[in-house]
Amino acid sequence: MPRTSIRTGSATKDTADLVLPLDTGFLRRRFKDRGLKQWWVAERVGVDRRTVRRWLQGKVRACHPVNLVALARVLGCREGDLILNRPEDRLATLEDQKNAARAILTSRAMEKLGPLGEWGALEAMLKACVVETLPLRILGRIYLQLCIACWRQGKLKSAEAYAWKAEGIARRCRDRAGLGGSLNSLANLRWWQGRSREAIRMYRACLSMGKALDPKVAASACSNYGAVLWELGESEKAFRLQRRALAMFGACGQPMNRSIAHAQLALNHLERGDLAAGAPHVHASRREAQRDEYRRGLCLADLLEADLLAQDGRRKQALQRARAALKGFSAVGIREGFNYLLAAKVSRFAGDHGQARRWLLEAFTLTKAFPLERALAWAEKAHLELAMGSPRAAASRLRAAALLKAAGARKRALRLKAGMSPHVPFQSARLPV
Repeated sequence: MPRTSIRTGSATKDTADLVLPLDTGFLRRRFKDRGLKQWWVAERVGVDRRTVRRWLQGKVRACHPVNLVALARVLGCREGDLILNRPEDRLATLEDQKNAARAILTSRAMEKLGPLGEWGALEAMLKACVVETLPLRILGRIYLQLCIACWRQGKLKSAEAYAWKAEGIARRCRDRAGLGGSLNSLANLRWWQGRSREAIRMYRACLSMGKALDPKVAASACSNYGAVLWELGESEKAFRLQRRALAMFGACGQPMNRSIAHAQLALNHLERGDLAAGAPHVHASRREAQRDEYRRGLCLADLLEADLLAQDGRRKQALQRARAALKGFSAVGIREGFNYLLAAKVSRFAGDHGQARRWLLEAFTLTKAFPLERALAWAEKAHLELAMGSPRAAASRLRAAALLKAAGARKRALRLKAGMSPHVPFQSARLPV
């Protein structure tokens, strides 16, 4: 850039046709600190108020020297304060943000950061790329990934808002793949809210899109739908869907996805007391989690192995593994009702009723916002009271059955009410893939 010479009140001939890089960050701070109005500054600088607005929004990041001199006088600062003198100080342009959004979507950032639990970092990266001028299709995909990053952190209201934004954009630009991903995420959210019928409708709508779906989204919807059906008591359909999802993930998924699918199959088999069928899935879930350094998956594998050991009569080892699992979850900032429910079940099988009661109390505290998990907590309470010989077991079982029915799990409610299942129906409401 040619040399510039700025003097108060005028600009030299050398600078008349130049523009200078504007420090929009300093400009915004100055406006805020002094409580300035855009129209007032525009009048005194001698520019259109839209120009001031664009400076503040970062849509225009350059300023003519004459305007910069006047702007500095109005703001009561030096001209140099308003100029970005070093290349490394210059903020990203709108085109830079567009390119960053494309780069994040194609860099598989979610697949790399997700297993490490860095959902907060991913959310921040994605938010930094959300600008109005992004192509609609890319903006929709950014909102969809923001949805996933939020619900992985338990920010369900934010996740739902982003999911609806993504769904609306997908319909506007006829992006069927984006629409399928949005429906899958919305179905997950409905599932957690205990609105099972709506969740099923959305999963079916997603899967009905067939070849228009991204293969990984199709596998995810298949696995999540299978998990919901299992909770509702449709066990055979659930098994078929989960096995189908696992096969699909073999072609398009990452180890984290396969770890979750194996974990869900293990939970299903262990609920039935089928240790021979469940054990291979427990071990496979751990192997896949290790491949991806999937921290949540490694902790869950410890819990599943504790369940396996408890049902196999190895009580001391089971309790040690359950404590290690909960400690691992705590170390990565995860505190969820399902984990304490499964730990309580392990303690009940291991004969440590006092520990089972303590972990069950934690589960009740953490499941208030999740109707189906709340019902499962009451079911575990009934089983524990029965094991302890408490006369309150029958009342707890009826309460659990009523809650299951209200959450849409009618078949499970009938089985529990009739006392037909010797095991507590566990299936995580916090493990969609």
